[in-house]
Amino acid sequence: MFIFGAPMETTEHFDRTYRFAASLPLDVTSFWVLDYTYGSILWKKAYEEGKVTDEDFNTPAGLERKTSIYPTRFIEEYGRKCFFRFYLRPSYCCGRP
Repeated sequence: MFIFGAPMETTEHFDRTYRFAASLPLDVTSFWVLDYTYGSILWKKAYEEGKVTDEDFNTPAGLERKTSIYPTRFIEEYGRKCFFRFYLRPSYCCGRP
């Protein structure tokens, strides 16, 4: 599993993550949006900064809460594109390098 959407990440970071994933001999992979999970260190920091509330138990990163520089929907779509790009590359689907 690979995660996109850390507060400082740009699309260049996303692309480097994808290239890293594609360079590994993986049979399966997925690309997900970072979640701020209640009680985690990341969630506590966001809570202290007023970006999440004590009612937010599993909140995806996104511009909407100022936890990413991109909207959640953009990060989800980027991950979806990387997912299909990973599985449709010739070295995966055809066994060629």
